[in-house]
Parts: sequence; C-alpha cells; structure tokens
Amino acid sequence: MNDAPSEEKLGFSDYTIKSSGCVLTAYYRMAVKLGYTGSLIQANKFAKAHGLFSGALLSIENGVKLVNGLLEQQGILTRIGYSESITGSIQEIALRLNKIDAIPTSMFISARIMYNSDSKLAGGGHTMNIPANPIFINDVFDMDNCFGINFLDTYRNWIQTTNDKDSKHFSLTRADVFIIYYSSWRQMTNVENQDN
Repeated sequence: MNDAPSEEKLGFSDYTIKSSGCVLTAYYRMAVKLGYTGSLIQANKFAKAHGLFSGALLSIENGVKLVNGLLEQQGILTRIGYSESITGSIQEIALRLNKIDAIPTSMFISARIMYNSDSKLAGGGHTMNIPANPIFINDVFDMDNCFGINFLDTYRNWIQTTNDKDSKHFSLTRADVFIIYYSSWRQMTNVENQDN
C-alpha cells in the first residue's frame, strides 16, 4: 500500500495531503483492503476529477463514492455502503461498536477524534481507521488506558497503532460504519487472508 504522506494539494485546496489528508487516507485504505492497487495521489486525483471534494473536505457520501469508484476503475466488483455514525461518550461508542462487531457482516469503521487541550494539536480534528475486532469492553472503562480501541493512524508515515500515551491526548467523537458488499465468496476469502 502506497499511502505515504504527499506534498500534493488535497482536493481543491491549498492544504497538502501530508498536512490534512487523513479523511482521504482513511477511504483510500478501505479501497486498498478490497484490492485497489493505485496510490494515494491517484485516489486524490480521482476524487478531484469526479467532483467529490468541497475544497479539502470529503463527505461520508463522497468517501463511499470514492472507494467504490476506485474499485470499479480496476474492475473490482466489491462495494461499500455507509451504515451509520455513532456519537456519544467513549463508553456509548464502544458499547455500540461491540454490538456491531457481533453481527456476522464484514465492515470498515473509521474514527473521528478531536485533540484535547493538553495536545500540541489542541482543537484540531483527525480521522483514523479502526481495525477489525478492535473492541475490548473491559478496557473501555479503564480511563488510564482511555480506549480499548486500536486505531490505525492516517497521519504518520505508514500505518502505526496509536499507543496509550498518545490516546490520552485526544477524544473519540464519532465512529462511522461502512458495510462491505463482496462480489463473491472467493474475494471475501482472499481479502480476509491478507490479514494472515
């Protein structure tokens, strides 16, 4: 997966992918997981060519269009669909994600966080992917640990799991859930085997 941050302009803005491309990167990673082989820069260009950006902003609806368009462009029949956004306290979000995780359906989950006042990024927001089977409800109430949720950070170079020290500097404000509609059992098996 080629999602290293880029100095290329994000959408129709003066921001760069490197500085502000977390939402684009989250959707790009969904497409890659389903077989897309293009780069993050190509995904940005696709979104621009198809009018999916409003300045630097990529809505949930247009994020779904981006993922599905990238897959279609490469002849991949699998698609995603937006299911729901979950807001509330960390406990409420984690409880809902636990219920969703029990459903025998493949899905992607992205997280929107806001940085706390003790962070050098105070007041800023950021989007990350939550990997499969991320929720450990016993840990959710351990406020020293802060989250029982593992995040794949879309800001740093390559994928890194946010550690406990970092998680104390931000608050989870929303989780967005996307259902995967596989084109065949064979593709579902191939995608799941990528994790092994």
